[in-house]
Amino acid sequence: MIIGKSDRRIEFEKPTATVNTYGEESLSWESYTTVWAELVRTTGLKETATDMQDAATTTVIFKIRSSAATRVITPKYRVNYNGNRYDISGIEE
Repeated sequence: MIIGKSDRRIEFEKPTATVNTYGEESLSWESYTTVWAELVRTTGLKETATDMQDAATTTVIFKIRSSAATRVITPKYRVNYNGNRYDISGIEE
């Protein structure tokens, strides 16, 4: 990993269970940590099983440095980058 390419600030958000005004449990997100990342974009076509149509997709890969804070991140977390939120589909070392 080339540190100079880590020029994007991303925020990891973790899921938190809260109780709404009706007493029901609901999912909310809170900021966990903010780190520098390298952004890699890939594009392609993906066929959806429900309607068997091709749809253009963009996979976004964020490369970050390992730290005590980032080692606890799981696919249950999500990434907030430039106001867009991304689900985490996988983590590699």
